[in-house]
Amino acid sequence: MGPSKRSETWFSFLNRSGRLEVARVRELLEKWFDIFPESEDGLNKRDLLSTFRNEDDDRAVLSAFFEMYCHALLYHQGFVCEARPHTKDKNFDLLAKRNNKPEFCLECTTVSGVSNQEFKANKVVNYIYDELDERVLSPNFFLFVKVEQEGSQMPAVSRIAPRLNSWIQSLDLEEVTRQAAGNSSWLVNPPSLCKLDLVDPRGWHLTFIVIPKKENARGKPDVRPIGMESAGAKWVKFDRALRKRLEEKARRYGQLSLPYIIAVDGLDLYADEDDFETVLTGTEGIHELDNTGCERLEEVRLQNFWYGPAGPRNRKVSGVLSAVYLTPNQAASKVPLLWLNPWAEHVLNSNLWQGPKKVLRPKDSITKPLEVHAVPGNVGYEILDLDPNWPND
Repeated sequence: MGPSKRSETWFSFLNRSGRLEVARVRELLEKWFDIFPESEDGLNKRDLLSTFRNEDDDRAVLSAFFEMYCHALLYHQGFVCEARPHTKDKNFDLLAKRNNKPEFCLECTTVSGVSNQEFKANKVVNYIYDELDERVLSPNFFLFVKVEQEGSQMPAVSRIAPRLNSWIQSLDLEEVTRQAAGNSSWLVNPPSLCKLDLVDPRGWHLTFIVIPKKENARGKPDVRPIGMESAGAKWVKFDRALRKRLEEKARRYGQLSLPYIIAVDGLDLYADEDDFETVLTGTEGIHELDNTGCERLEEVRLQNFWYGPAGPRNRKVSGVLSAVYLTPNQAASKVPLLWLNPWAEHVLNSNLWQGPKKVLRPKDSITKPLEVHAVPGNVGYEILDLDPNWPND
C-alpha cells in the first residue's frame, strides 16, 4: 500500500496499510491499549477506543493516542496509574502511583491554533490533493499546487484532472529542465510554459507549477505527483491557543492535595518549543526615555502562565509536559519535555521524570528575573524499551 493520504486520519491509515513499519505501530498501540487502566464505571477504555477510531477528525485520533502514549511513558517508568471515573464531576485523566503511594495527577490534552472552520477548509483542500494524486499522471514532473482562491463547494476534480494531464503531456521535458536549471525563483516567478492556472466554476482557483524530477525519480509509479502545496499565508495563533487551553485546565479542578501536571501535544504544523517557552516563561520589558530621548530598558517583568503582575499564579499546576505534533510513528524518536513550576503549591519531585526537563529558577534581578535550566534526560525509545530505529528496521 502507498503512503498515507492527506485527508485520512491516522486511524484510517493504520487500519488499512500493509507496510511492515505500520504493522509495528499497530502492534505497539494494541499493547498500550491493553495496559491502559480502566475506570471504575467501565467507560474509560470504551470512550478512548471510540475516540481513536475516528475516521473524519485526526485531532480526535491524536488526542486518544496522546493519552495512551502518556500512560505508556509512566508505565515504563514504574508508575501504576488509576483512571478516573466518567462522572458528572470533573476528573483529571490519570492518578500516578509508585509503591502504592500517590505521586501526582495528570491531565492530557491537545491544542491547535486552527479553528474548526479552518480545519474543515483544510480537509477539503487535502481531499482535492488526494484526488489529484490518484488521477494525474506525471512521470517526469513534480507538481507544486497553490490554492489561490477557495470555492464555496467541492470542485469537480474529475474535470480538472484531464486538463492537467493534457497540459503535462504537452510539456517538453528537456526545455523545462533547461529553463529550471539555476533558476532560484522558479516557484515565485516561473516561466509561462511551466505554469497552469485553472479556475473551477464553483469558485476554486488553482495554480500548478511543474518541477522536473531527477532522472532516478522519473517514471516511478509509486511516487505521488504533488510534491509541494501551498494554501497561502496563514496567521499563526498557536501560542494564544496554548495559553487559553492551559488556563482552562488550570481552573478545571478544585483544590488538589497532589502535584498536578498538564500534558500538552501541540497539533499545529507551525508549533515549536519556543511557543511553550513564551507561554511558560515569558517576560515583558519596561522602557523609559533617557535625557537624550532614547529608550532605555528599565526593568524586565515576568508575564506568563505562572507569574503575572500580582505575583505567582496558577500555582495548582506543578508542571507542564510539552510535545509538538507527536504522531504514532514517533514514539521512539520523541519524548515530552517537563517544565517545572517553581511557585507550585505542591512541588513535583523532578526525579520522578526520566525525560528532559526545564527547571525555572526565579532570580533577584531587575533585568533577568528568571533563569531556565535545561536538564537532559532519556529519549522515547529508552523509556519505552523500543529499538532506536523503531518502527523501521
